[in-house]
Amino acid sequence: MIIGTILMIEKSEVNLPLLDVHNGDVSCNNVPGSNFTYTFTGSYVALYGETNNDGGEALVEVFKNDETDPIASETINFVSDGRLGMQKVFEKDGLEAGTYTLKATVVGKKYIVVDAIKYIDTSSLQKKSFCHRACQYK
Repeated sequence: MIIGTILMIEKSEVNLPLLDVHNGDVSCNNVPGSNFTYTFTGSYVALYGETNNDGGEALVEVFKNDETDPIASETINFVSDGRLGMQKVFEKDGLEAGTYTLKATVVGKKYIVVDAIKYIDTSSLQKKSFCHRACQYK
C-alpha cells in the first residue's frame, strides 16, 4: 500500500534541463550511449515512457548512494502495438530507505521516449513524480 499524495516536482528543483522535446510533452533520444540520471531519496522508483511499434531500448540501472555497482539493472524496451503514452516501463520497489540514482542509457539507434519518473519519498511518505522536462541526456 502506498501512502501519500502525488506531488509534481518543479524543473528548478531537479536541475536537469531538457535536451529534446517533441510537441512539448516528452523527452527523447536515439543516440547510443546517451543517458540521463536522477537522484532521489526513497524506497520505490518507476520510469514511465511512450511505447510504439518502432520504440527503442534502454539499460536502466539503480545505484545506492555513490556505489559504482547497480543494485538493479534491466534492459527495457519501449515497444508496443501502436503509440501508448505514460506506460510504466521500469519499476523497482522494496528498496531500503536511502538515496539512490536512476540511470537510463540508450541502447541501439531507436528512440526511447520518457514521460515521467515517480518515486516514494521515505522522509515524508509522499509519492512524488516529475515530468519529462527534468531529463537531460548526456
